[in-house]
Amino acid sequence: MDLADQPDTAETVSLELAEAQILALDVPAAAATLADLCRQEPGSLQGHMRLMAVAWALGDMKQSEAHLRQTLAVEPNHIEALTRWRGFWLRRGATTMPGGPFAKPWTGETGPWKSRQPTRAFW
Repeated sequence: MDLADQPDTAETVSLELAEAQILALDVPAAAATLADLCRQEPGSLQGHMRLMAVAWALGDMKQSEAHLRQTLAVEPNHIEALTRWRGFWLRRGATTMPGGPFAKPWTGETGPWKSRQPTRAFW
């Protein structure tokens, strides 16, 4: 599929094909489809995020992290990528991360929830 002709349509078709392959339990084929999409359209945030998830499911953490980094390089404020990024570092046992919005260790002593007490309305 040539993404140069109609990039939006081709990206959507590739994402839908990969989803169908996952539903058919052909995860390696979905990984190949998504890798092809990411090669042809490096700015595809959905492509990189889905390939990150598929690579993680296949146990390829290096590729998974590489696609997560690519997503954050294109869109530094991508909330899902930021939370996954934090998850990568927490799984490694780190309490701090190099750079980014989560560079400081989380102690649980900061944030708006610290001062709030649960009320009966929520229980």
